[in-house]
Amino acid sequence: MKKEKWEEKCPICGGKLVTTRTVLDLYDGKVTLKGVKVQYCPKCKEELFTPEQMNKVDKLTEGIQLQQISLKRRVSKSGRSLVLRIPQDIARTLHMNKDTEVELRVKNKKEFVVEVVA
Repeated sequence: MKKEKWEEKCPICGGKLVTTRTVLDLYDGKVTLKGVKVQYCPKCKEELFTPEQMNKVDKLTEGIQLQQISLKRRVSKSGRSLVLRIPQDIARTLHMNKDTEVELRVKNKKEFVVEVVA
């Protein structure tokens, strides 16, 4: 992966950025990540992430984000087919819209997998 060049000056106040580590509290304090690299401005106290740093945080929290979304829904009927509505939060997380193609696979007698086809 190509590293992106990051500005050495704070985009907020123009102060000099230094690389340091911080603690991130996520999901209303339910998840804490310690020692996360961040660009810090001592002048205005702003903490900024480079795209590379943000990608690392995203990878660390990916499974947690998906586990946070768990909803029960009732199956309805349309004609001869059963319909399962996908809540907006899940659709947004999976980058789905009304024309998104998905693949359905039966996992066992109680589970099936819906995979967004890229």
